[in-house]
Amino acid sequence: KARIEVSDNGKGFDVRKSFLPRETGGYGIYSIRERLRHIGGILAIQSSPGQGTKAIITAPLELENKYYGGHSYKSSSGTNLT
Repeated sequence: KARIEVSDNGKGFDVRKSFLPRETGGYGIYSIRERLRHIGGILAIQSSPGQGTKAIITAPLELENKYYGGHSYKSSSGTNLT
């Protein structure tokens, strides 16, 4: 698995609200989480107003055929993705 962790000491935000689609049509973090879930990955966010943010993405390095309906895909370098 690949793991990416990013943190800052910014103003932070309410994580519970960020995982819902916005009324204005934006999907942001909600969309990222759903796309990761589709391939067996995880998005975890720790944040609260005034406390900064830590985001952790974990994703498989090899994708299983079940995520793509049995189809095989290759990366731009020619590596099999499934």
